[in-house]
Amino acid sequence: MPYVYMRFTFDKRWTCDFTNQFTQQRVRTLRFTDAEKIRELAQRGKALTDLSSKNNFEHAVRNGGGGVILELSEFQYDKLVGKAYGRIQ
Repeated sequence: MPYVYMRFTFDKRWTCDFTNQFTQQRVRTLRFTDAEKIRELAQRGKALTDLSSKNNFEHAVRNGGGGVILELSEFQYDKLVGKAYGRIQ
């Protein structure tokens, strides 16, 4: 399972930078207008597993930035970095 660090900051919109935990390379940057999208990413990445992690995450969102480690499936990781499945390139 790939582990990815998601750093998020707010400056008129939310910016999420994703870094591979093993290679330390940035794999993607996404931008959102709503913090709910960041919550959804954190939940899908198994970063919000207990009350403490949820509270820490919400505190970071209220303060305009923070980061979490996501535990992604191979499919989720490939989708994040932009690998194509079933498409002719």
